[in-house]
Formats: sequence, C-alpha cells, structure tokens
Amino acid sequence: MAEECLICGERLVYLSVGESAKCEFCGMTAVTTAKCAAGHYVCDECHIGGVHEIIRLCTETDSRNPIEILERLMELPGCHMHGPEHHIMVGAALLTAHKNSGGDIELGAALRKMVERGKKSARRHLRFLGRLWSCGQYGNVRIDSYQRYAAYGAQLGAW
Repeated sequence: MAEECLICGERLVYLSVGESAKCEFCGMTAVTTAKCAAGHYVCDECHIGGVHEIIRLCTETDSRNPIEILERLMELPGCHMHGPEHHIMVGAALLTAHKNSGGDIELGAALRKMVERGKKSARRHLRFLGRLWSCGQYGNVRIDSYQRYAAYGAQLGAW
C-alpha cells in the first residue's frame, strides 16, 4: 500500500489537530488530519478509488486463506495506507475467505455493505484523532460471524 500523495507523490504528513483543506480533485472543503508535505489534500470520496480494485480481487480469487487475500489487497496500487479503503480490507478478506470456504453468503452484497460501513468508519474515527487513531476495521465484521467462520475454517483445515 502506498503512503504518498495522489497528486505529487510526496510523503503524507499527519497533523495532531484537524485543519480545513480543499480537495485537489473535487474542490470540497473539509477538516482533515492528513495532507502531503506539499500541502495537497484529497477527500475520502475521491480517495476511495481503490475500493473497486478490492471488490474485483475479492470476487475473482478462489483463496480460502484470509491472510493471503489481505496481503494481495494491500499490494493493490489503488489501496493507500490509511485511506478510507484501508478500513474495508480486513472485512473483505474475511468475507471472501468465508465464501470461498463454502459459506452461504452473497459476496457482492456483503462487500457492498462492507464498503458502506468502511466509509462511515473512516470519517467517524480518523478525522478527529490524528496520529492516535484506532483502526475501525474490526467494527466492520460482526464478531459472531468471525467466530463462526474461524471455527468452520479450522474444522475444514482451510489454512
């Protein structure tokens, strides 16, 4: 995953206090805690382009190993460190592995729901907490679903 500006490639700078900035792509003004060293800002909606790549990879892979899936997701060029797409990767990997291990879910619908939750998580948690944020990925997958999947995967020897 890249941790650089989408505009100029400079390193990202994380601020301890949010400040108002204008998105370089759409022009929307928002409070942010992340800009590049040159001052560029890209809003969550414009930054989320990597989501389409995540969904494509998840629907095309036949892997039953969530760690392998997650590592492949993190290598996608459109997935940026600490971008809003970062907040759906763990859930997407777990859902995909569950489906590929025989789970009875509609993967496309489940991934769309994951994207919905991930967008909300990114805005809610990251905007205000600067460097001290806690990643909201765990909140995007229900614990009971994970426990059922983990037990099922272990039973099948899925990984």
